[in-house]
Amino acid sequence: MRVLMSAVALVACAAHAQDLINPAPRAQVEPFTETRYGQTIDDPYRWMEDPARKGEMVDYVRAQSRQTVAKLGALPQRAELAKLVDEAARAGTRISNIRMAGDHLFWRQLDPADRVPKLMVRSAAGTRLLYDPAQESTDAAGPAAINSYNVSPDGKTVALHISFGGAEIGAIRFLDSDTGREKLARLAPVWGEFTAQWLTPTMLTFTRMAEKRPGADDLAGMVAVAGTPGGRFTPILGPQVPKGPDFSPSAFPLIATSEVSQWVVALADNAGGNPLVFVARRSDLATGRLAWRRIATASDRIDEVAALGDAIYMISMRDASDGQVVRLSGAGGARQILPTPTGYVLSGIVAARDGIYFRGRRDGVSHLFWMAGGRAPAREIPLPFEANLTRLAASADGAAATFALAGWTTAPRGYVVRGGKLSPLNVDSGTWSEAAKLVVRRESARSADGTSVPMVIIDHGQKGKVRPTLIEAYGSYGDSTTVPGYDPYYLAWSARGNTMVYCGTRGGSERGRAWHDGGRKENKANAQADLIACGERIVQLGIADPKRLAITGTSAGGLLVPMAAQKRPELFAALVSRVAILNATRLEVAENGANNFGEMGDPRTEAGWRALAAQDSYLNLAHARDLPDTLLTIGLNDHRVAPWMSAKFAARAQEKFGDKRLILVRAETEGGHGIGSARDLQVQEFADIYAFLEHRMATEKPDSIEESAK
Repeated sequence: MRVLMSAVALVACAAHAQDLINPAPRAQVEPFTETRYGQTIDDPYRWMEDPARKGEMVDYVRAQSRQTVAKLGALPQRAELAKLVDEAARAGTRISNIRMAGDHLFWRQLDPADRVPKLMVRSAAGTRLLYDPAQESTDAAGPAAINSYNVSPDGKTVALHISFGGAEIGAIRFLDSDTGREKLARLAPVWGEFTAQWLTPTMLTFTRMAEKRPGADDLAGMVAVAGTPGGRFTPILGPQVPKGPDFSPSAFPLIATSEVSQWVVALADNAGGNPLVFVARRSDLATGRLAWRRIATASDRIDEVAALGDAIYMISMRDASDGQVVRLSGAGGARQILPTPTGYVLSGIVAARDGIYFRGRRDGVSHLFWMAGGRAPAREIPLPFEANLTRLAASADGAAATFALAGWTTAPRGYVVRGGKLSPLNVDSGTWSEAAKLVVRRESARSADGTSVPMVIIDHGQKGKVRPTLIEAYGSYGDSTTVPGYDPYYLAWSARGNTMVYCGTRGGSERGRAWHDGGRKENKANAQADLIACGERIVQLGIADPKRLAITGTSAGGLLVPMAAQKRPELFAALVSRVAILNATRLEVAENGANNFGEMGDPRTEAGWRALAAQDSYLNLAHARDLPDTLLTIGLNDHRVAPWMSAKFAARAQEKFGDKRLILVRAETEGGHGIGSARDLQVQEFADIYAFLEHRMATEKPDSIEESAK
């Protein structure tokens, strides 16, 4: 296919700018003030948080969204963009979530005609479809999706988590891996990231959500239980579990079993990281004896844990920002820091029968290391190309480890490693042909305090001409933005002749735990300054000017990107905020809010509330001098970030800047936070986003969308 270059300049006309920029009805204003720690808060859209008035909030969002979709759909380049994004998204088969057990290999597969991935299995009998969510999708419930899955040690049973409409709350089902027939009783309600673990061939443990209560946080109060499907399940870890350890209601009790150790590992975890770590003998849990032993506290700053034989291995960042591998000889044994190669940020550790495997990153690029038997010095296993190593997991029977490799312009490929020897699984994704034409290069920006901030730039390598440029940033949870990752939706933007930039602000893990801490809680202003520096650097490089520069942030990126836009509105032509945390000081009343206190700040304390206030772009609108043209996306089935956060931001931004700035809302009624969303819905979302961006970054920018449609 020929590369579609950016749309030609559009003719400006201001005749209808005043009444056509934001024509949808604005939200009702209801004066409300309160004082928190000596600061008076003016919140005229507080009513949107009221569960009893959710219908009114949704009506406002849908009315806004209908007009946004219609307006963007009328743009002349919209159809062309949708075709390009669809081609990128459907270029070959997409493979993900590889799991192995004996001679059975499982993976999720998204073929070009599919809306959502299905589950495949390969064994001696050949390759076949095991489960297709499309068979259960309905107009009423929305698309079904596989959120996660696990495999029994013998490979005969698959535990699938299925939910509908992107909601992520659903049930675990059990399928026979040879026949595909459902067996055993379903387990519900369960959050999409958590699945069943086998304690014995017939006994399971899983994390069950608390009983739903009006106005309560659905993600709080989870309890790990153990039992037999169809029979009785007994609580074994979580808040108020008899004879169990103390446990916060906001923490997730997560349990992992392994065929290479009799230790069962459990975490009290949440979005802030720094979990408590417990272990117990599998035999004790199977007989109902709760004998948990705590082996790590929050101060140990544990990344991941694995058990091999009677030893336990953890990646700890307590004494080293890049991480150390710590070995415990049993639950109460001596701790030993194992020597590992220097200059790598360590993460991801698994145990197989042949030893311990872990990942190290240098400048975002993954390296794989192996400790034979769990005692031999770590040695590197060469990888076939520069990539990000994801989904490192021991096989269900413990015989090997599997993972996927993906580059910026190379789609994921599956691999297995045994005895330190790497082999392809011949389960590979198809790479879009246009991706090979793109140029990937690394740059850096200088932040306000002198810190060097890593950046990745993807385009055709063109020089000497400014062009529409989109910067993506996240800066939370220690998730790195500048590690290689194949994203066909963003690749479509670059293939269009535009430039895509990834800015690795503090709050991520680009340079270890210190980098994460340097951009979280009260330090989020550092990340905001880092993003501004990335924008300034792009202008210095001559790639874009402020009229051709936009920024985007998703989810926790909402703590970062909209604030940077408000601090430097003259630097950016447009802002795209996707399912974002925009009203951080209200986390205490938001679903999934308490889970994030450790990462963002606890609003119940003065220090925590003030840290959140400095990240709260909704509150900051009251004092902001300007805002770039803005598109906000909302998933009405979102259980991770409250939809009212974006609704409140949109209403206030329209009230203050609606006479001169475009403030658009795009809502997805069949989607949530983006997890499990159908591909056709994602294609349409990105086509709208890119139509909005090209419209606002045109050489001669019109004042209204209607003018460009003429």
